[in-house]
Amino acid sequence: MDTDEAEQFASDNHAGMCPEALDYLVKANTGGANAYGRDEWTRNRTRV
Repeated sequence: MDTDEAEQFASDNHAGMCPEALDYLVKANTGGANAYGRDEWTRNRTRV
């Protein structure tokens, strides 16, 4: 390794997020929801 290079100590779990996933994350985190599978998101889920 060249001693003139700056060392990077970044986390290995740092990544971006696609706009569609971010939109759903924001929607899912708005308002309240029942717990333990009685929420709108679980009720309306689709199988992937």
